[in-house]
Amino acid sequence: MTYGKFQEVIDYAQSCLDVNDFAHTCRVLNYTLQILDTKKKADTTVVILAAILHDIGRTAGNTADHAKTGSEKSYTYLVGKGYPDEIAKHIADCILTHCNCSETPPQTLEAKILFDADKLDTTGAIGIARAIVQCQQDGDPMYTLGEDSLPLEGKKEDPASLMKKYKQKLKKLEKVFFTEKAKKIATKHQLMMDEYFEEILDEINSNYKKGNQLAKKYCQ
Repeated sequence: MTYGKFQEVIDYAQSCLDVNDFAHTCRVLNYTLQILDTKKKADTTVVILAAILHDIGRTAGNTADHAKTGSEKSYTYLVGKGYPDEIAKHIADCILTHCNCSETPPQTLEAKILFDADKLDTTGAIGIARAIVQCQQDGDPMYTLGEDSLPLEGKKEDPASLMKKYKQKLKKLEKVFFTEKAKKIATKHQLMMDEYFEEILDEINSNYKKGNQLAKKYCQ
């Protein structure tokens, strides 16, 4: 896939990111283009460049404050490439507010488009895959057990797990979007995600309940 006049910036972003983060960037850019196609008043250049550069602050293991780091790094890069200061600052502001860790929500239409595109990549089948990988990296289990030796459903007070991540975050994602296009995509993705996680919970519960019953018969 080629990106014409933005290819040099794509190449720069790729040089800053590992293979998984760059793949995420490409997916976010593709979502950005889909939302942008419905928002004719948005500044195309600002939105596209912000999408390409939004995660370059993740280098060297920096994930907690990557929006701030990426914002500053993007501004420096763009000014160095001859982009007007006003455009570079607008892009930097979009990147600063693109994630939930930001102290302030996105304010401009362009920032809202980037925010939505980034969040869409945490929905649907890709969102499930990313959640599983993240839990593995964090050392969190798929589920935890309660005092009755049955799987916990992931309530707020439950220990960290993939099921809790779904119940407390992923299940609520479709409510965070600003644009109608993103809401439409997210609603479709949410149905699939809900079905997947509910099936997991049903299988696990059934397994443990039957196992507990038979344990009394064969293990006492």
